[in-house]
Amino acid sequence: MITTAAKWFFGLGLVSFVLAVVYGYSTGGGRLGPLTAGYYGGVGDHLGYLLLLTIAVGADLLGIIAVVTRDANPHALARGAPAGRSARCRTGTARVHRLGLRSAAPGV
Repeated sequence: MITTAAKWFFGLGLVSFVLAVVYGYSTGGGRLGPLTAGYYGGVGDHLGYLLLLTIAVGADLLGIIAVVTRDANPHALARGAPAGRSARCRTGTARVHRLGLRSAAPGV
């Protein structure tokens, strides 16, 4: 199932890509240029096209990240954890932080 944030990011990516293609054609792009990112023809104005295409790719990457992480942690919300707090993490990051503080303390 695709989460809500991922739907928004994928929608932004699709809209940005369509706008990039329309912008590429409206500024004098070739036949297949805007559809193939300039591989088979020109894209017209490069700056605007690249900006819209970068927004599209970035939004799609954020959408993929949102799908993979399931909007950060839905299991904590399903268990009834208060908003802004997640369930206790048992990954050992506290041990890593303590090790870093121990190694930095002699240098102080």
